[in-house]
Order: sequence, then C-alpha cells, then structure tokens
Amino acid sequence: LGLCSTVAEGGYILGGGMGLLSRQRGLGADNLIGARVVLANGTVVVANATSNPWLFWALRGAGQGNFGIVTEMKYQFYPYPDDYLSMSGSISSSDMPLFLYHIVEMESNIPGQVGGFFSNEDDMSAFSVSLW
Repeated sequence: LGLCSTVAEGGYILGGGMGLLSRQRGLGADNLIGARVVLANGTVVVANATSNPWLFWALRGAGQGNFGIVTEMKYQFYPYPDDYLSMSGSISSSDMPLFLYHIVEMESNIPGQVGGFFSNEDDMSAFSVSLW
C-alpha cells in the first residue's frame, strides 16, 4: 500500500498514508470511507461522513489508537501503474539546490507524477530523499 513495508494497512490508513499514488489519489487517510470503532467505554460505533463525522475526521491521519480501537475499515482502492520508478538515497546540503532544480525540471515534463519526501540529518549536513 504505502512506502514502509513494516507498516500494516491499519497504520498506513490511520496514520496518514503516503504512497505511490498520493499525488494522483491523495493520502491513504483521504481514501478512508468508514470504520467500525470500539470506544473507551466499550461502545461500538460506525464512523463515516454521516455517522459520527467528528470521529471519522479524527481517524483520518491521527487514528492510531487515540480515539478507540478500529476493528474494521472500508476504503477506496486504485490500481497501481504498470511502470514506475522509485529511488531513495542521501544528498549533501550543498548539492540540494541543484537536485531540487532537476526535480522541478522532471516534474514539468510529467506533471503530477513525481512524488516524494525529504528529511534532514540532525546537523543539516545532508538530506534523506525518497522519490517515486
């Protein structure tokens, strides 16, 4: 489903859910249609756009056990593309401007197709990069 092979579908959907189709279809949490949740008082409720919408909103990205135990989920599926490229690595801070320039150039040739995330090292000397 997503980018982290050690996260199961519940963590992926309820934790936000960035994946290969995020640019075209939204995050995993955006595609949650509904959930059955056991609240702290033992009550079992359904959360969707019309039933308990406050809980449904809360589950979409912050629902990893904070509001109850999700025992069932319904979400939208989309087919993965037949061909795609995924890469990850580390880039020094001094090389980051040129790298970002090339990403913008690539995006202009294939609009809406490039996704990814960056995270910096503690001392800001380098960035971890994942693109797809």
